Amino acid sequence: MTDLDNIDNDLAASMDWGVSEIKKIQKAARSGKPIVKPRYPMIVLRTPKGWTGPKKVHGEFCEGSFRSHQVPLPEAKTSREELHQLDEWLSSYNPQELFPDGRPNEKILSIIPQDHAKKLGQRKEAYAAYQPLLTPEWSQFALPKGSSESCMKAVGRFLDDVVKEYVPFFILTYGHVTDFCSNPKTFRIFSPDELVSNKLDAVFNDTGRNFQWDVASRAQGGRVIEVLSEHTMQGMMQGYTLTGRTGLFPSYEAFLPIIHTMMVQYAKFAKMAGETSWRQPCGSLNYIETSTWTRQEHNGFSHQNPCFIGAILNLKPKFARVYLPPDANCFLSTIAHCLRAKNYVNLMVGSKQPTPVWLSPEEADAVSRVKFVLNTF
Repeated sequence: MTDLDNIDNDLAASMDWGVSEIKKIQKAARSGKPIVKPRYPMIVLRTPKGWTGPKKVHGEFCEGSFRSHQVPLPEAKTSREELHQLDEWLSSYNPQELFPDGRPNEKILSIIPQDHAKKLGQRKEAYAAYQPLLTPEWSQFALPKGSSESCMKAVGRFLDDVVKEYVPFFILTYGHVTDFCSNPKTFRIFSPDELVSNKLDAVFNDTGRNFQWDVASRAQGGRVIEVLSEHTMQGMMQGYTLTGRTGLFPSYEAFLPIIHTMMVQYAKFAKMAGETSWRQPCGSLNYIETSTWTRQEHNGFSHQNPCFIGAILNLKPKFARVYLPPDANCFLSTIAHCLRAKNYVNLMVGSKQPTPVWLSPEEADAVSRVKFVLNTF
C-alpha cells in the first residue's frame, strides 16, 4: 500500500528500484558469476477501483465498487447531472496545464528520450528484428521406405542439428549489413512437458536445459526451457518470437488447450500487425502435438482432448496452418518448412510411438511441395 496523495513519487521511486535490481542481476550473469535463484523485482500497485473517477453516481457508490468497472457515466449524453460529473472528472486532470497549446507541455516533452535507441517502439527489436533460422537438409535424416520409426525420434535428431548449426549469414536491412544468423542464439525449445517423454531428447546431444538454479545448467547456453507451466512457456515463446528469434513448443494434445486463448489472442495481434505497413515479418509460433487421442497407452481417458486443432482451424488460413504428416519423412519435411516460415501459427500433429514409414524421402518431398503450394491459396 502507498499514500494515495503521493502515488506518483512512490511509483517513480519503485520503478527506479526495480530497474536497478534487474541491472544487478544482468551484470552478475554477464560477468560469468550469476546469482543463484535471483529474485527479480515485482511491483504491486494497489489503488481503489475507479480511483479518481466519480465518487458517487445517482447516490450509489462508484469509486471503489463494481460500478466503476465499465462505463461509470453511461447517460452522459442525455443526463445533465452525469454530463456535469463527466466535466468535473476530466477537468480534475488539469488538461489546460498538461496541453497548454494542444500539445504536451515542456515538462512532459523533456523526459522523452531524444535517442531513438531508447524509445521502445523505435528499436528494431520491436518491429524488424527477425533473424532467419538455418535448417539442415532434412533428407539426410530421412528413413528408408518400409521401415518403422517414431516421428519425434526422427525430428529430435533433426532438431539437434538445428541447435548446433552455425553459419555466418549476414542480413541486409535497409541497405545495411546489420546482423548474422546463429542458431545457437536464435532458437529455443519451450517445453512444458519433459522433452524426454516427448521423444525429442536427441537435442541433448549438443545442448541442455536452461535451469537457472542448477549450477551444471546455469549460464551454459542451454536451448531447452523446460517448465511445467503451459502459460509460462507460451508467454516466453511469444516474446522470443516477437524479438526476432524462432521457438518450438512440443506438448501433449491434452494440454495444449490450456493456452488456447493465449494463442488466439496472439493470432489477432498478428493479423493487425500484418496490416501495419512499417512492421516487418517475424517467425511463426510452432507447436508440435506429440501424444494424440488416437494413440493412447497408459494415460487413456485423461489424455484425450483434441480441441486445440479446432481452435487453429477456426483462424483464417492466412495466419494459421495445421499439418498432419503421415510418417517420419513427411514430418521432417514439415518441421523444416515451419521453422523457416514467417507470421504463422503452425500446428504439427504426430506420434511419438514407432509408426510405418510409408513414403521414401523423394516421395515425401514431392508430397510436401504440393502441400505447401496448396497452403498458399
